[in-house]
Amino acid sequence: MKKHDADKERRENEIAVLQESYHALTDRTSFDRLMLAWDRLLERNRGDLKSLRMQRHFELISPLLDDPSPLDHDRHIAAIVNDFRVPAMLLNTDLAVVRSNLKMENVWSLTSGSSFEPRFADERSAEEFASVRGAVSGKSNRRRALVNLVDSEGGSVLALVGAHEVGDRARPLLRVELLQRGLGADGRSLLRHTFALTEAELEVCDAFMCSASIQQVAEQRGTSSATVKRQLAQIFEKTGVTRQIDLLSLLVGVAGVELPEADADMPKWRDPYDRLAFVDDDGPALAYTWTGHPDGRPAVLVHGPMTGYAMQPLVGRKLEQAGIKLLCLIRPGFGPSAPDRTRPAVEAGAGAISRLIDHFGLEACPLIGINAGVVPVVRFAATNPGRVSALGNIGGYLPLATSQQRKHLAINHRIFFNVTSVAPLAADYMARLAWRNARDLGAEFVWSKLYQDSQIDQRTMLDSRILPYSFAAMTMTMCQGHDTFRRDLALQIDDWAAHLENLPVPLHILAGDSDPNAPADAIRDFAARHPSISLQFLTGGSQTLIHSHPRDCAAFLANLAAIGS
Repeated sequence: MKKHDADKERRENEIAVLQESYHALTDRTSFDRLMLAWDRLLERNRGDLKSLRMQRHFELISPLLDDPSPLDHDRHIAAIVNDFRVPAMLLNTDLAVVRSNLKMENVWSLTSGSSFEPRFADERSAEEFASVRGAVSGKSNRRRALVNLVDSEGGSVLALVGAHEVGDRARPLLRVELLQRGLGADGRSLLRHTFALTEAELEVCDAFMCSASIQQVAEQRGTSSATVKRQLAQIFEKTGVTRQIDLLSLLVGVAGVELPEADADMPKWRDPYDRLAFVDDDGPALAYTWTGHPDGRPAVLVHGPMTGYAMQPLVGRKLEQAGIKLLCLIRPGFGPSAPDRTRPAVEAGAGAISRLIDHFGLEACPLIGINAGVVPVVRFAATNPGRVSALGNIGGYLPLATSQQRKHLAINHRIFFNVTSVAPLAADYMARLAWRNARDLGAEFVWSKLYQDSQIDQRTMLDSRILPYSFAAMTMTMCQGHDTFRRDLALQIDDWAAHLENLPVPLHILAGDSDPNAPADAIRDFAARHPSISLQFLTGGSQTLIHSHPRDCAAFLANLAAIGS
């Protein structure tokens, strides 16, 4: 390619990056286009981008993300919809979609700007829907109703529709929630113990959530409408409600649907183990928690960027049986641990390990890093050999210091790391943007983007049993703002392999054989080049091993602690 043509292509690619960067300020869908624009630019320009004139634009763009005033209303609406645990959307009076969550998009493929054309299972539902729609436009007093809609496959789905206030800036919107089918085991248990409902009454409640029709409940249970009416009257008396819609609202709440706090800016983080404590030295606040045996042999766990440290109760029980107290360090900038901006994130992480070990007066102990948590673990071990008795890594993690080492990564990971290494101002803007989108669009958005090339990890992090831990991990990363995310990108591309030759003990790696970001063959090659590494694979595992393979992780931790004892 001639120089003139190459320069022209480069300018066009630069302009595309800038265009999508500005678009992304107000259009969340621009994020993917921005990543692709960066990918084209980086692919065509392999030189140092620090000198590009375009980077001065990011000094202008980034502050716009810090001023939420133009986005308050939109952000508020996004938070409302994404905090629902069921498929939900907000409509305007023309039935255009103002915002829908990912669950709703999966059901009806409805995104912002789409036109919703409801199909009703019966005439009564059409009338009820029209009445609530009238309330939104000020022509009716009916604020909410239950309706039977027809889904995309022709089946009937029960929905709760209602007028939803969004503040002073606009008229109410029409909220549509597709209701969970049935109470679930936890919901039944809660109703049984709270209101002393009988098994027959619980079955009526369960059926009522699926149909909201006395006749249909009677047909489903093989009884008469009169019997169902008597049972509902008993349920009304026990629960204190007087109308069917109030009962359904109660059942929906018990089944796990909850309204968000309108003024919530960020979800609040709390330690899933409920054992949060702080190192009691004179340094900045440094938090930790623990699981296992309260008086067991200590081992230190260092979390990665997004998977967190908390594991299912099974792991804690196994560690308790093995006599191990697993101390979970919360790295600087995460959760309630104060950020350390005086040194690079990897050094700050290694320094935090030192402070935690000193706090407990340990001469030496096992150290385990989850995913990229291995980077500060290896840094500490190489520079403090006498303080480490065993080393481990759960999840597998390859060095990502060069563009060649990053070629195998999923596209969003690769682009983030490449931009971080060559264009710091642009990387800061993208980190701000990613943080804002995660804040506004919720956990499902985060996992869909972070693990877009791994269905295993997506399923794991959105599993109902794992959600409390995955949500805690996300909020722990995000609760102090975008800077934690930005600094941790630099940690993740640290050349930690340079320290492997100075390790005092072997590094034991527990990896999944289906991880697209750390392919099995690449890890084998990496281990073969470094005799200090021992390697174990788990079938069907990926980046989220601590959640998908808890028994194996518990055994791995117990074995490491035994090595170090």
